Order: sequence, then structure tokens, then C-alpha cells
Amino acid sequence: MKAVGFEELFPGSYDVPLKAKDILVNGEGLQFDLFAKQVMRGLSRSPTMRKRAQAHAQYGKLAVLLAAKEDIYLFKAITDRPFPRDYEDLVTLQQSTLDWKAITEEYAKQIKGRQIEENLRRKLAALKKQGRVNPLMKVVK
Repeated sequence: MKAVGFEELFPGSYDVPLKAKDILVNGEGLQFDLFAKQVMRGLSRSPTMRKRAQAHAQYGKLAVLLAAKEDIYLFKAITDRPFPRDYEDLVTLQQSTLDWKAITEEYAKQIKGRQIEENLRRKLAALKKQGRVNPLMKVVK
């Protein structure tokens, strides 16, 4: 990624809380948080997430796949980053057409009953407070 114009945004700053390997940003503001296996010690790319991902580009031996909007929603919803951008992104994603069944199924498989569920609850509560209700709120208690 660095060879195609991306630079480290905060070298090592998320290593402990998010277990991110790197955060890269390019000159246009496009940002990638790179994780080895799991985000927030809990959410990993499941087989269903892999099926939903779409091929984007090939850089030599590196194939870049784009996660589906539904999976991006969950990744953003479980982080405990204080950045308001995650909330803005969640609102934007909610305004698009999302497969809420896929989101709730992934929640049940990977998040429900785990420590990261509290982060999800906080983000959903903040969205609800802003009048941004969604079907996931019915299942997350």
C-alpha cells in the first residue's frame, strides 16, 4: 500500500487498543486500518464476510478486496475510537441500502456475549439518541 501512495497516519498508535497493524492514508484522505486477524480482539473476516467482499485491485501479489457495507458497518460499530467520523460513517451507511439480516446474523455469530458487544451498544445508543434507529437495535440488548 505504501508503494501506491499510502503513508502511516499514526505509527503504532492503535497497536494496543485496536490490535491494528498499521493505519494508512493517501493524499486524498482515503484511510485503511490494517488488521492481521481480528478487529478489537473479536471480529474477524468470517466465510460469509469473504463471500460478500468484492475484488477491487491487484498490486503484484497483493489482491485488494473491499468489504461489504454490512461488514464495514459492524467493524465501525465495535471500535471504541472516540472519533466522530465513525458515527458519521454509521449514519451514512444506515442511509444506504443495507442487508440487516446479514448484519444481525454476523452479530449473533461473532459479537453477541463478547466484550466488544459493549462498544456496539454504546454506538447504537448514540445513534438512537440522534433518532437514527435500525433493525440491529432490536436484537442487541
